[in-house]
Amino acid sequence: MDDNAELEDDCREKFPSVGPLLASKLEGFCNRKFLLKRLPILRWLPTYEANFLVEDIVAGLSVGLTVIPQGIAFAVMANLEPQYGLYSAFMGCFVYCVFGSCKDLTIGPTAIMALMVQVYVGSLGADFAVLLTFLTGCIILMLGLLNLGFLVQFISMPVTAGFTSAAAITIASGQVKSLLGLPGRSNEFVDSWINVYEHIEQTKIWDALLGFATIGVLLVLRSLRGKWSSIGKYLALSRNAVVVIGGAALAYYFSTKDCKPFSLTGTVTPGLPPLKLPPFTTELNNQTLVFSEMTSKLGSSIIALPLIAILETIAIVKAFSKGKSIDATQELVALGMCNIFGSLVSSMPITASFTRTAVNNNSGVRTPLGGIVTGILVLLSLGLLTDTFYFIPKSVLAGVMIAAMFFMIEFHAAVEIWRTKKVDIIPFIVTLVSCLLLGLEYGMLIGIALNICFVLYMTSRPSIDQAFVRTSSGIEAMVVKPDQSLIYSSIEYLKHEIVKRTDKTQVATVIIDGSNVSYVDSTAAKIFSSIIEELALRGRTVLLWNWNRSVRCTLIRLNKEQFYSLFKNGGLEQLDKEICSENEDISESFPQPSQLISTCCRGICTRKQLLKRFPILQWLPTYKAEYLIDDIVAGLSVALTVIPQGIAYAAVANLDPQYGLYSAFMGCFIYCIIGSCKDVTIGPTAILSLMVNAHVGNSGPEFAILSAFITGCVILMLGILNLGFLVQFISFPVTVGFTSAAAITIASGQMKSLLGISGQSNEFLDSWINVFEHIQDIRLWDSVLGLATIIGLVLLMQMKNLKGNKFWRLFGKYATLSRNAIAVISGTLLAYGLSAVGNSQPFLLIGNVTPGLPPIHLPPFSTTIDEQSYSFSDMIATLGTSIITLPLIAILESVAIAKAFSKGKAVDATQEMIALGVSNIAGSFVSSMPVTGSFTRSAVNSNSGVRTPLGGVTTGIVVLLALGLLTESFYYIPKASLAGVIIAAMLFMIEFQAAAEIWRTKRVDIIPMMCTLVACLLLGLEYGMIVGIGTNVCIALYQISRPTIESVLLTIDGNKALILQPDQSLVYSSAEYLKHQVLKKASMHECLFIVLDGTHISSVDTTVAKVLGSMTQDLTDSNRKIVYWKWSHTAKCALLRMKKDLFQNVFRQEENIDLIIKEFICLKQQSLTREEV
Repeated sequence: MDDNAELEDDCREKFPSVGPLLASKLEGFCNRKFLLKRLPILRWLPTYEANFLVEDIVAGLSVGLTVIPQGIAFAVMANLEPQYGLYSAFMGCFVYCVFGSCKDLTIGPTAIMALMVQVYVGSLGADFAVLLTFLTGCIILMLGLLNLGFLVQFISMPVTAGFTSAAAITIASGQVKSLLGLPGRSNEFVDSWINVYEHIEQTKIWDALLGFATIGVLLVLRSLRGKWSSIGKYLALSRNAVVVIGGAALAYYFSTKDCKPFSLTGTVTPGLPPLKLPPFTTELNNQTLVFSEMTSKLGSSIIALPLIAILETIAIVKAFSKGKSIDATQELVALGMCNIFGSLVSSMPITASFTRTAVNNNSGVRTPLGGIVTGILVLLSLGLLTDTFYFIPKSVLAGVMIAAMFFMIEFHAAVEIWRTKKVDIIPFIVTLVSCLLLGLEYGMLIGIALNICFVLYMTSRPSIDQAFVRTSSGIEAMVVKPDQSLIYSSIEYLKHEIVKRTDKTQVATVIIDGSNVSYVDSTAAKIFSSIIEELALRGRTVLLWNWNRSVRCTLIRLNKEQFYSLFKNGGLEQLDKEICSENEDISESFPQPSQLISTCCRGICTRKQLLKRFPILQWLPTYKAEYLIDDIVAGLSVALTVIPQGIAYAAVANLDPQYGLYSAFMGCFIYCIIGSCKDVTIGPTAILSLMVNAHVGNSGPEFAILSAFITGCVILMLGILNLGFLVQFISFPVTVGFTSAAAITIASGQMKSLLGISGQSNEFLDSWINVFEHIQDIRLWDSVLGLATIIGLVLLMQMKNLKGNKFWRLFGKYATLSRNAIAVISGTLLAYGLSAVGNSQPFLLIGNVTPGLPPIHLPPFSTTIDEQSYSFSDMIATLGTSIITLPLIAILESVAIAKAFSKGKAVDATQEMIALGVSNIAGSFVSSMPVTGSFTRSAVNSNSGVRTPLGGVTTGIVVLLALGLLTESFYYIPKASLAGVIIAAMLFMIEFQAAAEIWRTKRVDIIPMMCTLVACLLLGLEYGMIVGIGTNVCIALYQISRPTIESVLLTIDGNKALILQPDQSLVYSSAEYLKHQVLKKASMHECLFIVLDGTHISSVDTTVAKVLGSMTQDLTDSNRKIVYWKWSHTAKCALLRMKKDLFQNVFRQEENIDLIIKEFICLKQQSLTREEV
């Protein structure tokens, strides 16, 4: 049966039924297996042996001797009283014993968490720290119960290494003041060193000597770990306790001599902490703060601290898992419970400690029961030893902290990152520097964002193999093969590359190999359809080869007639793959900056570049006389559209009517010179006008003009820097949601003018609230005229379909094209007639329009409004996020229109951005508001038969004539007519058809569309766009982090071998998932031999290389063998650079997997049986 015929039966996309899904989930909660999984103590306690007890007690005592001095030091670091460090050191031990799944892990205060508490809580007091513990626990527990632990996978190894190193440097820097006995409170990196520099003359020599001696002794004791048998081991393990006891004894001795050379910790409140609820209210500066006010003061810490706590805990569990698969969800549940219960005993936020976990492991702990011993020891010290804590010198605690930080700065990791994947050093350095200069939380966010940008850029630039083959029938064809799945951010690049490469060859057939494409979304499907259309316009035949069923179904659901006959499987020759031999160079090189600069400079200074950047030099020398009439007719048609639209859009932007006309001519002249698409017209649009209103509001036209200038500068900069690809991250569903929401919002904002009622707001909700509040003020004649205008425009729109002779067809065509002008002129004549005949005016009119041309002057870089002066920085602050959102929306509209009217030609997005940027900049010199391409007027231009961009010059001249001669007649334009023009236009901007297409093609893509639509309506267009883009990015990142892994189980004479094949390249967010799946399936099938098929893996990053290294080591330690089969040269070399000794002998490229397996498990040739799993 033909493979395509199978698709005809059913290509509908199926969603799982909600009922059975919920039932299966609930059934999973109510069984013994789930109980044992969530309460690990029920697994290990029944099998506990008596000989485990001694080892657990020794380990617990060792950890207790470490945590007591550390807890006091961390409390001081967090700007809390010393006892809070001990309050934080015992409850986590007890709770983790019940819920924890890793015997080595110890929960308690850590340096990084203490520093974060100090940053956020500062001088607010202990109540805020305790509440923060409770909130941290609640969030972590919620993430655990919702199985959202995978979120920490988006924090890559370079970011983690940069963050940890910066935290260590910051912590050590913050302790220098205590080490030297200086005053000061800040623990931030820069502030700490400024404080040291400012007070260096106040250094206390005895504090400094004791502090440096402490660091020296700690380093010496640490080096004894492998010496003097058990004595050296336990001295190394208890080194913190040794130096603290020694320092306290020394201080006590001096106090008996009436001498106090050291700064001491001071009084520590004795006794156990009271058991009570966390403080949900508190007193601060004689003011009572309720829960909401306390959380407001805690700010972003309620998000940052849980993430840091999870990151530390999961990283430590992985480090001590010894090849076992870890349950990240259970670790989150345990950590959340530890913090929640800790808040009941006045604990500050806690997490896993690497130092104490290592002590626990080295001490030979057998079960989590060792934590009980630690907790009891801490409680005993609180009850019996607090008086002795008084004499602990602050410089000793500072020395303990600084010595520990030496080994947290990850020099080795930095070297490993540089060796494995040089580009990954960028997020490492950026995170490190940002954390030091901006603070840990902002540095972490910047690092994560940068890493995500790297991943998104990688997904937006698939590597495309190209080859020429001859089919069995003798047809020569070009084969192009993308190396990854296609999503909204990559499909435009693929289209550009295929079209460009096709134009460079004469082959009639283009074969697109989809072997590596496991997934397409609705945006990719829609643009893939346009690829087929563009190649068809170039006379090329397209075949789609080796595409999987899921992708074929998605494309067929979009357009069955177009795609159904294009799919082929088999029948074409395979291309040989390059194999990396033993002696190949595996080093990674960077291009030399000098070469890059010289190449760029040579590309700029050429005749080709001049023609490219000034398209008028291409078409003007070949301009023909017969083109002139067509260009004039088209220019007049566009002018008759833009004049009423310009006036209407000025009203939408809350500006005087003339500003709409000021915005309507300069773009026409500029685009004629540097625009690349003859049909595109630049000018005011409804969406940009609404966004100007949202940000400028009642601030005045000066802000709108400055907005045009800044919008132009940003767009021009993006164009010059070739950053036009950024708009590719705005997907088709997000665009549909945004456009539809903008249309609804604009139409809603015009209801007040349509009904003749008062009001200012143009936001969706506020507009309808305003309508209902003033419903009794509706003006009948305004409403009748407005509705008549809408009905008339809709009828005129249908006249393009008039049948009959040539005259009626032309009449219908031009009536449709000039419908806005007809509606406005009719309304104006009616208003003028009623005013002249009856001396009464039933309509609200737009009123006086300032006559004459706008003056040419610089944009306003300062202004005065209501006797208040605004400098340039003040104006920028008022414009807010519009300086980013307006350029992005303008680019999106303009480039989309250029593509729509390109008719198969490749669109130069960079040139379009340059043209749009210059149009806005030049427009700001004639008092224009921001402008972009208009779909309506571009359609009018195209339908009018424009031949060259010279038609725009005609439009610009007509607008200038209108400004000079017709402004007095604009006085009589009814506001209801303009509102009707806008609402009628918006009716056709709500994309019902596109929404249906998205649902039919890929149902999951309806989520970002609906999120964008709802967020735009409720929060505003700019925030809605951000929500939509964010939702789409999250979906894309989730898909990237969850590769589909196909598995085949081979049985060779009773020995099982498992072949696993990920369907896409691996990035840092997917590494842990892959490792978990490999270990789980290997254990499930009891396989001693694993083959990891890298057919679809084109590259790996540093995090992936490191995780694969740990996975390979874990499998080796558990007596399993792994082969990396058919991995690309790039991916293979990255792994070899990470750990050559480990990976050197595991790669194979031979086609016959059976022989490879037999070679590794040393069996003779035997029959194989295959079993799909």
